[in-house]
Amino acid sequence: MLAGDPAMINGTLIAIEMDKAFAKRTRNYADQAFSEGLGIPPSYKGAVEGRTYAKLIVAGMGSAMMNTEDYLADWETYAELVRTGEDEAAAMEVSQRLIDATCAYQTVLGIAACTGSDDEM
Repeated sequence: MLAGDPAMINGTLIAIEMDKAFAKRTRNYADQAFSEGLGIPPSYKGAVEGRTYAKLIVAGMGSAMMNTEDYLADWETYAELVRTGEDEAAAMEVSQRLIDATCAYQTVLGIAACTGSDDEM
């Protein structure tokens, strides 16, 4: 495979496949904190990782005419709510918006069922 013709590389296809993987990782972190508990370092770490993955997919989301400004703002809010652990109801509300937006993007990418990790065959 590595000895193949570089002209055969399809950059668009590679970007789409990377976005699929990153969108799944992003979805994984959008509500993981609730199983671990809010206000603890591992949960905050997960929220920050989700925010980082979200930054990797916003270009594709923007190309799909999705509201990336609100999406990234929600990730900032979610990470802070997870860090403080002070308002679980607000964290759950923001989490659901993140899930909805991430799943909508997964649909745009052709992923049949919104998932945080499962591979499709």
